[in-house]
Amino acid sequence: MKVLVLFLCFLSSLFSQVTTAPNGSIADFPIDPTSRGNDLIQMFSTLATISSNTPLSQVAIQTTRNGLLANVVSITPTTNNTILLVQYWPTGTTVPQYMAVFVEQVVMMVYSDTVISASSAFTSTYPNGIISTFSVDMKKRADDLAKIFSILNAPPLGSPLSSVALQTTLSGPFYASITNGLIPKILSITATATPNETLLLVTYQSSLFQTSTIVVAPDQVYGIVYTPPY
Repeated sequence: MKVLVLFLCFLSSLFSQVTTAPNGSIADFPIDPTSRGNDLIQMFSTLATISSNTPLSQVAIQTTRNGLLANVVSITPTTNNTILLVQYWPTGTTVPQYMAVFVEQVVMMVYSDTVISASSAFTSTYPNGIISTFSVDMKKRADDLAKIFSILNAPPLGSPLSSVALQTTLSGPFYASITNGLIPKILSITATATPNETLLLVTYQSSLFQTSTIVVAPDQVYGIVYTPPY
């Protein structure tokens, strides 16, 4: 199987994993998430036009949080493309799957001229003295969180039987308890509740007959969980 790795954007810890080159220098490659998101979308479109494509040709996206998304069939943009909605259809599955992917969690985009197994894993490490960092604009991320929710909550993906949840770093005695930072059954996400849009107002279904509201900062959100209606 011929595999071409097209993008490498490993999510590094800024401090604990920084290594120093023999001469003591560190090369930092700052990455703008919007630019990387735009390029991921464009490269996916470009790969669809490769003349050597066959019915078995596939594109996969390796992530740090959700593993390998094999056989990507579409990428839906958001307002600023710091979050992308990836539709993929791994071999052996009967329905397409959807994953909201944070750009900084993308390790690489992989192109193959044959089927990529969903159990495959692609990795990338940096040489000593080289790190990559993502500078995420809080307003852009807030807008994209609100946008991705609107996409997942509207037809054809949204229905009375589907749901969207936010995976966060939050914990504490909130009015409605949150287990392991997961805010379930989101009803609305408002990114314009503050002048600089660095805080989100999130309303969710906390019980069968009760809704609750919580304030969430974009940097406290590291995952979006979509449960389809099937």
